[in-house]
Amino acid sequence: MVGAPATAAAVALARRLPRLAVGLHLALTDAKPVLPPSAVPDLVDERGRFRTNMARSGAAMFFLPHVKRQMRAEVRAQFETFRATGLELDHVNAHKHFHLHPSILRTILELAAEFGVKAVRAPFEPQAILGEVEAAPRRFSAFGALARRQRARLGRAGIAAPDYVFGLAWSGAMTPSRLAGLIAHLPEGMTEIYTHPATAAGFAGAAPDYRYAEELAALTSPDLRRRIAAMGVASGGFADAVDFRAHTWRAKEATMAVAQTDIALDMSAPDFRLPATDGRTYALKDVAGAKGAVIVFICNHCPYVKAVIGRLVADARLLMSEGVGFAAICSNDASSYPEDSFAKMREFARAHAFPFPYLHDETQEVARAYGAVCTPDFFGFDRNLKLKYRGRLDEGRTTPPPANARRELLEAMRAIAAGAPAPANQLPSIGCSIKWKSGRG
Repeated sequence: MVGAPATAAAVALARRLPRLAVGLHLALTDAKPVLPPSAVPDLVDERGRFRTNMARSGAAMFFLPHVKRQMRAEVRAQFETFRATGLELDHVNAHKHFHLHPSILRTILELAAEFGVKAVRAPFEPQAILGEVEAAPRRFSAFGALARRQRARLGRAGIAAPDYVFGLAWSGAMTPSRLAGLIAHLPEGMTEIYTHPATAAGFAGAAPDYRYAEELAALTSPDLRRRIAAMGVASGGFADAVDFRAHTWRAKEATMAVAQTDIALDMSAPDFRLPATDGRTYALKDVAGAKGAVIVFICNHCPYVKAVIGRLVADARLLMSEGVGFAAICSNDASSYPEDSFAKMREFARAHAFPFPYLHDETQEVARAYGAVCTPDFFGFDRNLKLKYRGRLDEGRTTPPPANARRELLEAMRAIAAGAPAPANQLPSIGCSIKWKSGRG
């Protein structure tokens, strides 16, 4: 909150901690504006502070053009104040998640390129995970559906958002046991956990029921570090997890991974000879079609695969009927992930009525030859088995794509099969990282 009284001290501390990922916490409620109150008269009360009735303020920002202009000016002023600190902007969110308001989010998107916005919070908190950590009645979150829609909007703008966010239900009460429980039950993907640590309560603006010291103890616990290391979880800011500057969305060491878009197109398809769940052994020539081939790396347990498998099978059937061969390969280390064993592969293929071979890459040599990174990870080849497509299935991730979403793999492979140029804009697939054997990742 760049307009808060302790901003200067916070900036000085951040400069002494260069590895600290610092974001902009936009404030449009429960705070003072950066601009003079006279410049934003419809956003503030008689004390010169933002109004606390977010419903009324939000309605005014949406329906009244002059109020919207004031909001846009204030948001820009907060971005400019952050930039003046010289700190690198890791992410953006807002006090009380006000950035989910469509007019506020539109303003952020309009300023994104100018101020280097890399990531924005979309607060989707899965209740099932909370229930695994601590038995309690499930809570309805008004943010869930809106967060999903806004996350899709961010994705279309090329801005990252976490798959999951924890901190809503336990806001101000992220105790050591709860934080440790979340680490133990982290879902696949990129997760943001937010807290409100402080050495003590009683400071100006402190929430009366927040357990600040307990949250600080949770974050600084040596046991937490050990748990994170034992789980193989990569921690840090958004810039630590994803290479946003190259806009490739490649995970560095996290459980979420993104297909590499820097693999050279026109690469010849590496050959293989792998056993399949139908009892046969297949080489590349056995799965290639007269007009091309798609090789996709998947597994059985990944939520990204489970979310798309129905659409993947449907599009594979169409492509195979049109002369494009199709095969899926599982390369995960089944000793660490038993759900990806060959026996489970057979069950997965039967359950989803695979019309294509499901191959087992036990040595992981085929995945390495192709440069596969995640599940699902698509490689589309032309009739000469030259790589032409390294994009995604469609814009769906762990939730269905919009009703009008393009079937990107299907469209691309149909064009390639017809001899047309490969699509110039290929967006990489996002999924769970391939589970490499120990010492070989």
